[in-house]
Amino acid sequence: MKILKSTVLACAIAFASCSKDDKEDDQTSQPSAKAGEITYTLDGLTISGTGGGYNWEDTTYFVKHEDGLKQLSIYINGNTEGTYSVGSHTFERNKGFFAYYPDNQTAYEATSGEVKLSKIDGKKVTGTFSGTLTNSKDGSTMKLENGGFNAVTVSSW
Repeated sequence: MKILKSTVLACAIAFASCSKDDKEDDQTSQPSAKAGEITYTLDGLTISGTGGGYNWEDTTYFVKHEDGLKQLSIYINGNTEGTYSVGSHTFERNKGFFAYYPDNQTAYEATSGEVKLSKIDGKKVTGTFSGTLTNSKDGSTMKLENGGFNAVTVSSW
């Protein structure tokens, strides 16, 4: 019986001394997209592909993903790494905005969310994003989750 108690005690101590891997926390703020790509989940459907964008006068970043007529556009009215809150048509300084266009007749615009610019490296930007999009015609909503863009090239405009 002493051996059983000792074994149980040793196992309890071993499990209690385990700690969470710090690398796990680092990965949650990093995009899952490959270099040059954007990935996101829109109402449960994961979408990924090549990203591109522009940098206006070193003050505003615009990152997008296009697939035929479908387009996701992300605007960040700021030029420093950090978190930008997102809202409907928010083009204020240090704010963000995103919209999804499933076709050339329909727009889903951000009503809430955030964009995190985690790295600005010359002509490449990296970050994450999430939020809620609302259809401007009928008020229906879409959930935008797990968004990330990784080393997406932005051209000066």
